Amino acid sequence: MHFKSYPFFNGHQGAIYTLHQMENTTSFLSGGSDGWLVKWSLDNPALGINLATIPGQILSICYIPAVNVCVAGDLNGVIYWLDLNNPKIIPKAFAHHKKGVFSILYLGDHLFTAGGDGVFTKWSIDHQTPLESIRISFKAIRSVAYNKEKDEFALGCSDGAIYFLDRTSFMVTLSWSACHLPSVFSLVYHPDNERIISGGRDALLKVWYRKNGELIHVIPAHRFTINHLILNANGNLLFTASRDTSIRVWDALNFKLLLSINGTKNEGHQNSVNKLLWFDSQQLLISASDDRQIGHWKMI
Repeated sequence: MHFKSYPFFNGHQGAIYTLHQMENTTSFLSGGSDGWLVKWSLDNPALGINLATIPGQILSICYIPAVNVCVAGDLNGVIYWLDLNNPKIIPKAFAHHKKGVFSILYLGDHLFTAGGDGVFTKWSIDHQTPLESIRISFKAIRSVAYNKEKDEFALGCSDGAIYFLDRTSFMVTLSWSACHLPSVFSLVYHPDNERIISGGRDALLKVWYRKNGELIHVIPAHRFTINHLILNANGNLLFTASRDTSIRVWDALNFKLLLSINGTKNEGHQNSVNKLLWFDSQQLLISASDDRQIGHWKMI
């Protein structure tokens, strides 16, 4: 296995914290400390389009194709609803979370946001207003994963725990304590629906059985915080991004390390890697970093 580096996407004036793939397209969105919401195309990395600028640092973004709206969450807990038909118009905004908005998910008729205040909120897309909120923790909700088969969310928090919330009842059904010390930074359900993979501020990669919380693997995966982890479409490859500037590729069956993309003068990122995207049909990995660049890697 080898990943070839292609020209990076350059244009942001600050650290890039989040990426979001635009459904069924070869385009994606990025946001970061400069407050810019930028649209990129895989077909033309040199041409990024600044769709809008918000007054805060963008931590999370989510595109809703049915209404051509992008929702962005900033460092101060504000939720912005940006109409991409008129993106330069001042967006509808709610100072909803008391701290940063770390995750935004779009599912069916609703949007869900997770905040640094430990609150998880369901929103109406039609009215662009909050419908229901629940306090998960007194610490930040750093990551959210959704399992369609179980119709539940897994939420990783800065108290080190993973909480499970039923989507229908909007109630916490289970919690696992001391999963990572001090914080769970990223979560993903494996496509087999039997396992959950987590990454923490402790730089450990852990694999759990969902049915009973049994810890299957503990892997010292990086030198510093695992900021993000994702799987490819069939679930055989796991990608991890870290504050140690590296991206690592793992066999998701046995969790053996296959490849490490390390920051050097000629290749890779020079600062923390914060977010990843995987375009399955193109076999492309996209990475966002504190170094103001978006990486572009093709598996060959």
